[in-house]
Amino acid sequence: MRDNIFELTFVLLLLCAITLTFSVQVIKAEPATIIVPDNYPTIQGAINAAGFGDVIYVRARTYYEHLVVDKGISLVGENTLSTIIDGGGVDTVVYVTASHTSIRNFTVRNSGVEWLNSGIRLNGVSNCTIQNNLG
Repeated sequence: MRDNIFELTFVLLLLCAITLTFSVQVIKAEPATIIVPDNYPTIQGAINAAGFGDVIYVRARTYYEHLVVDKGISLVGENTLSTIIDGGGVDTVVYVTASHTSIRNFTVRNSGVEWLNSGIRLNGVSNCTIQNNLG
């Protein structure tokens, strides 16, 4: 019985020593840059494919879309006057439900006319930056 306790104690000490000897390092990947329409034809497609912290760079043109931003990313338009997100007069154009989101350099136009409709609407988020946009 005493030998079994000694063996068990030895095995536990050996496991502890091995655990303390080897450490795991977490490596954070660099944020990706996704370009619309080069990598994805729509802004929403790029948002769906993006990971937290990624940058979605949107080339100048008019995009007829409604966006749901549900992860912390950066949406960057090529030029405020010529990178346009057009909602077609229906609903909110850009609906943000994720904290740590940045949206800049867009013209956001033609949201719906109901009282909750907006060009860019933030819902329950924090640490977001909305900068250099026209509506």
